[in-house]
Amino acid sequence: MPWNIRFCPDDRIIESMYTGMINPADLEQSINETLAASAKHACARFLVDGTSMQGGHTPMDLHTNMERAIKFPFPETFHEAMVLPPKAPLEIVKNMEFWAAGMRLRGFDVQIFIERASALSWLRGC
Repeated sequence: MPWNIRFCPDDRIIESMYTGMINPADLEQSINETLAASAKHACARFLVDGTSMQGGHTPMDLHTNMERAIKFPFPETFHEAMVLPPKAPLEIVKNMEFWAAGMRLRGFDVQIFIERASALSWLRGC
């Protein structure tokens, strides 16, 4: 599995760590697990750690999953911090920007960061 989803109880953050290539089926399954964790822990603060991600999905794959996510009954205000890989390939940067812009247009709070510490600091302040 090229991802790992975990709940961090001290910070009340759901963390998704991605490694390698994330194909469309991986993306869908990881988002399903993230939404399930959100419901289970009554939490809507997310850290998407893409520091080891290499791509593998398209903006259309993201759009399909975005449509599912925006219909989800989040238990609190949604905040998502996304961490780019170091020297991120253009494909990954564009995909993260696409997701963030699409979610923001729908009223969700999504920010992109270049380092994990800054992303966590921002989420802790939400």
